[in-house]
Amino acid sequence: MVRRVVCGMFALLLLIPAMLIAASPSPPVTVPFVLDHNRVFVDVEFPGAAVKLRSARAFVDMGAPDFTFAEDLANELRLGQINKLNIWLGGTPLFIDYTKVTAEIYGVKSIAAAGTVEVNLPAVVLMNYDMVLDYGVRTLTLAASGTIQHKGVRIPCVVDQKTGLVAIKVGVGSHMYAMTIDNGSAYTWIRKALVRKWVDTHPDWLRGIGAVGDANMNGTEAETTALLARIPLIKVGALQLRHVGLAGYAEKIAGNQQFFDWYSKKAPQPVIGFIGGNILKSFRIEIDYAKHATYWLQEMPIDRDDMAQVPVVLRPERDGTYTVIGICRRNGKKLMNGVLPGDKLVAIGGLAVRNATFGTVLRALHGQPGDKRVLVLERNGRPVKITVTVESV
Repeated sequence: MVRRVVCGMFALLLLIPAMLIAASPSPPVTVPFVLDHNRVFVDVEFPGAAVKLRSARAFVDMGAPDFTFAEDLANELRLGQINKLNIWLGGTPLFIDYTKVTAEIYGVKSIAAAGTVEVNLPAVVLMNYDMVLDYGVRTLTLAASGTIQHKGVRIPCVVDQKTGLVAIKVGVGSHMYAMTIDNGSAYTWIRKALVRKWVDTHPDWLRGIGAVGDANMNGTEAETTALLARIPLIKVGALQLRHVGLAGYAEKIAGNQQFFDWYSKKAPQPVIGFIGGNILKSFRIEIDYAKHATYWLQEMPIDRDDMAQVPVVLRPERDGTYTVIGICRRNGKKLMNGVLPGDKLVAIGGLAVRNATFGTVLRALHGQPGDKRVLVLERNGRPVKITVTVESV
């Protein structure tokens, strides 16, 4: 997805001027991935860096057209000074069409993801391949177009030839809408005004106000007022997705644009939102970019209890800590007392959260409704210990 590929980083400059175009796509490669916070991470290599072979953890993001590098890695690779960048996946060089590539350097590494993330694999690289994300066995496959045996339900898609973002049609009720497939997003987000319209018509769809669990993607203030809903049925081609969780999100960003107006500019058409990891992780997803087709093979049911959570909205900080920025509400009432916005989350039971990944923290706050969690907080420099309850948000 996302507004920022790597949480808690700040941009320094744009780079990668006119680099050379690499050779055509190489043979198929399959590598394991780490799933954290419903997001996909792989290890990549950079041959010929400051050391003979430099490894880095990469964020696989279908929703981002651009590269993002941590500053230390960018310096080692001498970005801005070289005219070619070699990136290997599973010992195989990746094809990069530099006529479509821009990149940014960031000042710090991310600790809010699966380990230390220093770079991403953006959509402009993925679009050169047939891509398979098999969440059941947690592998990523990239192969030349037309070389993968298709599995699952075929659903046509539209591909933005400049950014690599992919959009499909989905049905809610009697209406059809365009949405992107965005594995870089931990949860399915939709324009808040549209979700408000849905829940005004179907009040039982509304679960709460405040993005908790994996809907708490980046820790922005707008997440504290997101509408959490569970939709009885979403149609994706011949697929029927039942009891799908989503967040209605609205935020004004660069140039006072609404978030999804900004996001739609990099999509192949205006979209109402994106299908995120809470749905995708139940499938083997194949994207045949060249033939504008996706293939969906369901491997497990969609989790209809993924909102059973200690109802806090968190912000990951650059120093590895987590700050409470909101408490989920329902029918105008907070679902939890005793925890305040501004509290630092120190521990959940025996888990010290500093430098823990966002996924690790959210899993520790997840459970069955009625389960108890002991939180250690820091408030105004003093420790506070409180027992809270997992709620069925």
